[in-house]
Amino acid sequence: MTIDWPMLALGAACGLLAGRLCGAVAGRTAGARASAGAVGATWGGGLLSLHSIGQVAGVLVVLSALTVAPGVRGLLLALLGLTLLTAALVDATTMRLPDALTATAAVAGAVLAWLGGRLAEGAACAVVAGAVLLVLRAVLARRAGRQALGLGDVKLAAALALWLGAATPWFLVLAALGALAVIVVRRPADGRLAFGPCLALGAWVVGLASEAGPWPM
Repeated sequence: MTIDWPMLALGAACGLLAGRLCGAVAGRTAGARASAGAVGATWGGGLLSLHSIGQVAGVLVVLSALTVAPGVRGLLLALLGLTLLTAALVDATTMRLPDALTATAAVAGAVLAWLGGRLAEGAACAVVAGAVLLVLRAVLARRAGRQALGLGDVKLAAALALWLGAATPWFLVLAALGALAVIVVRRPADGRLAFGPCLALGAWVVGLASEAGPWPM
């Protein structure tokens, strides 16, 4: 495969700008919730600022998208990746997943599935994934005495299933393993964990593997 270096360079520049915008959106959302009295995670400056994380991740998202799927599909994939990046940063900061970002991910994922001739499969998997996670949410809430799985997480997982189709179980397993790793390394003081970043990363890894080859779809 011939590498289009000018396109990748342009993609890196766009990813840098888009990533900074993702960080800015997350920062403004966190600021608005803080003003309203909501409690969320705090971020430092320098390398750990939202802008810095957004910029680095934005470049990686756009470059990986354009590498595995050039052309229109690559652009759609980059849009989906940047949407997931924004959702992950917002959730990590505010413990909330905005419906607007979930809807954007659903539309982008549906278009990608349609272009690949897998829209019906994706829709079926989205319904099944949503139903299973709703049942799991109810069971966990009854056992823990509080909601352990947010409704926003369920909606985002269902939206991503539109894109991933039959590979949805793989992405959910990776997301769960990521959450367990976070708990083992740094268990939150209040016991709450932002699951959105785990969902976003798990979906992106499985999605890129699917776009690049036959596995796991």
